[in-house]
Amino acid sequence: MENLVFLSLSLSLFLSLSLFFFFFFFFFFFFFFFFFCFLFFFWFCFFKGCQRVEGLSGTKFL
Repeated sequence: MENLVFLSLSLSLFLSLSLFFFFFFFFFFFFFFFFFCFLFFFWFCFFKGCQRVEGLSGTKFL
C-alpha cells in the first residue's frame, strides 16, 4: 500500500514538473521568437524607409 502511495505521489510530482517546464519553455521560446521577429521587422522597415527617403531627397548618407 505504501508503495502505491509513493508511486502515485512521484507520478503526480513528475507530471506537474513536466507540465511546468513544458509551459515555461513554450512561453520562453514564443516570447523570444516574437521579440526577434518584431526587432527584425522594425529594423527592416526603418532602414528601408531611411533608404527610400534618402533616395527621394537625392542625398545619400550611407
